[in-house]
Amino acid sequence: MSVSNLDFIDLDMKAEKIINEAKKKAELIIREARKKANEILSMPYPIEEIEKEKESILKDTEEKVSSIIREAEEKAKLLRDKASAKYEKTLNYVVNIVAGLNEWAFTE
Repeated sequence: MSVSNLDFIDLDMKAEKIINEAKKKAELIIREARKKANEILSMPYPIEEIEKEKESILKDTEEKVSSIIREAEEKAKLLRDKASAKYEKTLNYVVNIVAGLNEWAFTE
């Protein structure tokens, strides 16, 4: 029963990938919101209505972006916590073997 350093690196890489994907999605949403805002600005409507619509779109976009990033950070934290738990279990296992304790008592 061993957990290699590669397992921890793999989990960390997965966490970073989740965060990067969330950032890419956020950038795409922001780009689309700006495009929509520009379309609205090019329409022949009173400026006040355009500004209200623009602010509404940007606010909704910011909320979506925050939600995506928050979810990605939560997933990354879960992966890191999982890696940490595996590390602690492995460390205890090795320490007990070195200390001469019965290794079978620590397997599940």
